[in-house]
Amino acid sequence: MKRKSETSVSIFKRARIVLIFFFLLFSILVVRLVHLQVFNSSYYFEKAQNQSARLVKIMPERGDIFDRNGKLLTFNIKLKSIYANPNEIEDVWNAAERLQPVLKLQLEEIAMNLDKQKCFVWIQRKVDKETAERIKGLNIQGINFLNENKRIYLSSELYANIIGFAGDDNAGLEGLEKYYDKELSGEEGKINLCYDGIRRCSKIFQTPIEPIRNGRNLYLTLDTSIQYFTYKTIKKYVKRFHAQRGMAIVMDPKTGEILAMVNYPTFDSNEFFKTPKKYWKNSCIIDSYEPGSTFKIITAAALIESNSVDFKKKIYCEDGEYTVLGRTIKDVKKLKYLTFRDIIVKSSNIGMVKVSRNLDRKFFSKIMMKFGFGYKTEIDYPGEIKGLVRPYKEWSKSSLLAIPIGYEISVTPLQIVTAYCAIANDGVLMKPFLISRIEDKDNNEIETFNPQRIRQVISKKTTDTLKTFMELVIEEGTGKAARIPGVKICGKTGTSSKFNNELNQYSKEKYLSSFIGFFPKEEPKYVIGVFIDEPQKYIYGSVVAAPPFKEIAEYLVNYENINYKRIYPNNKEIPTIENNKEITSLEAGY
Repeated sequence: MKRKSETSVSIFKRARIVLIFFFLLFSILVVRLVHLQVFNSSYYFEKAQNQSARLVKIMPERGDIFDRNGKLLTFNIKLKSIYANPNEIEDVWNAAERLQPVLKLQLEEIAMNLDKQKCFVWIQRKVDKETAERIKGLNIQGINFLNENKRIYLSSELYANIIGFAGDDNAGLEGLEKYYDKELSGEEGKINLCYDGIRRCSKIFQTPIEPIRNGRNLYLTLDTSIQYFTYKTIKKYVKRFHAQRGMAIVMDPKTGEILAMVNYPTFDSNEFFKTPKKYWKNSCIIDSYEPGSTFKIITAAALIESNSVDFKKKIYCEDGEYTVLGRTIKDVKKLKYLTFRDIIVKSSNIGMVKVSRNLDRKFFSKIMMKFGFGYKTEIDYPGEIKGLVRPYKEWSKSSLLAIPIGYEISVTPLQIVTAYCAIANDGVLMKPFLISRIEDKDNNEIETFNPQRIRQVISKKTTDTLKTFMELVIEEGTGKAARIPGVKICGKTGTSSKFNNELNQYSKEKYLSSFIGFFPKEEPKYVIGVFIDEPQKYIYGSVVAAPPFKEIAEYLVNYENINYKRIYPNNKEIPTIENNKEITSLEAGY
């Protein structure tokens, strides 16, 4: 009996131990569950979501671009993009064979995409309406569509080098599309794809779980009418002179607004991939050159500001050829004695070099920097370069033979046109800009860009003197081909020989011809710069660049319907390339 009692006690003890063990195990499980469900619930919920769902980005609608008058230049159209859920496709090759004739893709490429172990695969993006309808008509299980936007560029030939283009991923790749990409692109949305336990796509939620913010709209400072006529004119003269390229800028000197900016040849932004990259760039901003005689106005400004010139003194111009410090300087015409005024009017290299020999280097360098040479203008455009202006301490003994006539210095077309704007604007330099305002899709103004004054470069007294000389360039000197009866125009011709790096010398075949001017003299409203690169047969700015300047200026006069006081009452015939051979050979200026 005693043995039986002891056995019962032993069994009871073992049972109690087992119960205690299970109780402890249960307690541990409860504590673990509380820890998972309460303290770490968000972590494991997110982990589960990541395992059972995938986010697919949905691109927002990119902002539109307009000219200054609200003319639409760039917008988006909605297209269908085709995607597949391979998990829902039973016969891959049958589906591929049905899709191939419509999509015109390689059969193997389609089949390979449809055979992927995924629930979302792009088949073809941004197809036209007809293609989308034909694919829908095939009723292939697992083939679906999403809405996407395609960028359309109106007047692309006019604006390609300025606006640039965006890629399929809604990112700006060139031009203003790139510079203002953040504003234009907006904020992307996302949709959710749900998977089952064996990683099959069970559902696609079309409603975005992260909402889209569409891009902002840009309004340019450019005027499409002015842009079109300027482009048409530059294109005509590039072809007439069989030049490599042509550029032109029209600016408002009082505000710094760019009214037209032209490059030719250009490209089509809608099919940019078909054009070599060298045509994508905006040469007005990202290319530089030695300006030649258009820079003489900057030298003249330094001379006048420093009181380094005697206006009455006559300078001997050596009958057109002058050798100094081992360098030979030539004029187009054989000139003898000229005053400072006539040196500019007749564009004498020799006269300008001689009158500049006592110009203080430090002061000259300071004036150039105040005009903005050697620095970026900070225009709202990507890739701008600053040109090249060496510190005056690095100038050689012969630098004052070269820089005063526009050599040993490199400038962009935008830089020198902006400098001429300062002369037109009584010596005040304004910052150039291309965008006037940014609005959202509901036309609410987000940001406005106002004119920015940079600095007073030279005195109004100096600019008044320069304007007088520059008007005489048009009336009596090398710029006669730019003259318009009844309009007081100030301007300067330029012809610069291009440096041949391979031969380490200046070319005798390749030149850049230019003309920069503004009008009306009393209250300048427009500054126009024309640049024709490597013209053939004729090379001088007076022949190659002044006539297109005149045509653009005449258009602007008519466009604004401005009534100028006529200062040419006799209405004499204006010299042109066709009817005045003397300009071609004798009155051309560097």
